[in-house]
Amino acid sequence: MELHGEEALIRKFLDWPYVPHETVVFSAPDLGAALEAVARIINRTNPQLDLQLVDDGTWCDFVISADPALGQFRGFVEVMTTLFVLRIADSIARLGPPGEGLASSPYVEAVHADPLLLQAVNGLLPVTIGRGADRTFVRLEAKTLRLANPGYRASTWQNLMRDLGGNAAGANRQGGNLEGEITALVLTLLRECGRAPQMTELAKARGTSVRSLARQLAADGISMRDLSGHALVRVAAEKLRSTDLPVSEIALGLGYSEPSRFVRAFRKVAGVTPGKWRAMLGAAQEEAALPRRLAG
Repeated sequence: MELHGEEALIRKFLDWPYVPHETVVFSAPDLGAALEAVARIINRTNPQLDLQLVDDGTWCDFVISADPALGQFRGFVEVMTTLFVLRIADSIARLGPPGEGLASSPYVEAVHADPLLLQAVNGLLPVTIGRGADRTFVRLEAKTLRLANPGYRASTWQNLMRDLGGNAAGANRQGGNLEGEITALVLTLLRECGRAPQMTELAKARGTSVRSLARQLAADGISMRDLSGHALVRVAAEKLRSTDLPVSEIALGLGYSEPSRFVRAFRKVAGVTPGKWRAMLGAAQEEAALPRRLAG
């Protein structure tokens, strides 16, 4: 097989810094739910592709199979689908703070792709697509699927699930895990309104009662106080990293009338004060930039 426009198309796709976040799957509560939605949408709209998620509790394989009738383009279609899955996983991972992204590098195999195509693709990716023996798949750690999506939009997700015949507030795979979904809701309101949501707001977003939600949280061992505290630190860390706002102003923007209370809450979770965290981040960025300056 000779490569003609295939490599150029792949390069153009990889020029995107991330998948556009207006894409409907980015309304999902977590990465697992987003990938499940991708599989269901593509399986419904493209009969020449069959996508399946196989989760054994430790690893999750996103298996990609294209119709043999595609001939020499079968491998190319499978590789492009693989790249799309990788980009979705990476995009959701980028939304959170450092250290809370993908647990490990994905493992990828492609069975029908031409060696020349794999060689071209592997020169463009931070991961290597190996030549598979019997199937094409992207393998992620199962715990990575619970990576919360800070951009979760409950109403959009519920509409998508209705369109796909699923349960927006339901089972783990289709509706996302409870902790991931609640975390995403808390993060969204913190970012938009500068406060954590009330239980009544969370229950309404999930289509349940406050009492039922409280029972579900208790059954899963989830503390709303701890969850909200960690979410607040994540949003505060984003502001410390991306703005020059004084710590006192960030504290006020997150609903703290006294900056000292915010500092205590931040230190309880992060182990350091907000000012120390910002200084550590600046030092790490300077260290990372040093090799580039020397090379230039």
